[in-house]
Order: sequence, then C-alpha cells, then structure tokens
Amino acid sequence: MTNFTYTLDELEKITLYPLRPIVGAENEITKMRRKQLLRLLEKIKNWDDNKKLKFLNILTNIVSVPYFSIDEYMKWIEEIEKKISELDDFKEIVMLKNLEKLIDYNQLKRIREEAMQNLKEDLEKLLEQILSKIENLENSKEVEELIVLGSMIQHIIDLIEQDYERNIAVISIFTLRIVAYLMNKISLDDLQLDLMKLSHMIPKVYVGDEHITKYFIKP
Repeated sequence: MTNFTYTLDELEKITLYPLRPIVGAENEITKMRRKQLLRLLEKIKNWDDNKKLKFLNILTNIVSVPYFSIDEYMKWIEEIEKKISELDDFKEIVMLKNLEKLIDYNQLKRIREEAMQNLKEDLEKLLEQILSKIENLENSKEVEELIVLGSMIQHIIDLIEQDYERNIAVISIFTLRIVAYLMNKISLDDLQLDLMKLSHMIPKVYVGDEHITKYFIKP
C-alpha cells in the first residue's frame, strides 16, 4: 500500500454512513429533536481509537475475501447485520437500527439524503488527496495503485449520484472493501476485480495517461 494517509475517524464515517445513515445525518436528527438518537450519536462520536479499530476490524474481516460475486452482496449485508447484533460492545449501532424502524418514510428519506451527501463529500476529499499524490509521484506502481483506488471511490460517488436509495447496499459493501484494502486486508488485485465488477468492462490502465490520472476510470 502506497503512502496514502487517512484517519480512523474517516474510515469509521465512510463505513457507518451507508450502514447507519442516522450517524451521517446529525442536522436532520437535531431538527427532529429526538434526544435518544442524539445521545446515541454522541456515544458513537466519543468511541476511542481502540473501539473504532475493533469495529472496523470486525466488519472488514467479513468482506476480506479474495473474490466474490456482486450477486452475493445481499448475503454479506445480512452477515454484517447478524454480526453487529451479536456485539455487546456496540449496542449503540444495534439500537440505531431498531429506532430507524420507528421513523416515518419522509424523515428517513431526508436522513439518508443527508448521510449520502456527507459520504459523497468525504469520498471527494479522499479523491482530492489521491489526485494530489498522483501529481507528485514518479513510481509507476504507486501511481497505478492510486488510480485503481481513486477509480473505486469515483464509482461509489457515481452510485450515490445515480440512485443512492436503490444502491445503498452496494455502496455499503464496496465502501467496506475500500476500507479493507486501506487496512491491508485485501490486495490491489482484489480491488481491481471489484472495479471490473462495478464497471463491467475497464479499459487498460496506461500509467501516466493524463486523462486516466485526472478523471479516473469511469463506468
């Protein structure tokens, strides 16, 4: 993995926003004046680094396999939810899922909209970081790695823009795959296979190509 910087907070947010949109919609939750939800959000925000890392490890372990079919992603979502429900140390996440069922459709839609907008903005910040690093790198292997990573992030942004409600399960899984890669749990080859699945057919990457490095591989 090339020298790409990120924080546990960043990884936690992009992991949780699609899985638990309430975490990424603090403004909407504040407007709703739901004190119980706000208390849960505060608890999650105050997790220490060890707890954040433990949570990320548990979830990324589920998706850290060398190959999988997109057709199976719903099984992964079910497995993730089952695992979360068994975690006594992370009861806040379980409670959020249960409370989400009590929120009316229009409010839930606004919550998801805010969470997906925040996820999109956080992913765009990562893209900016990647672009900046590409421009200052001469090592072709590191450039290719960043192109693949940037392309995966761009694809998730595209899924959010296209139809985040329909795509939210896929967004959850592939965001977790990116986090797994950043945590050195899957390889660059695995990430390239993910990219092929998301885009169906990927043109050959010509390292150093100006168009590729500036705009990444588009669907």
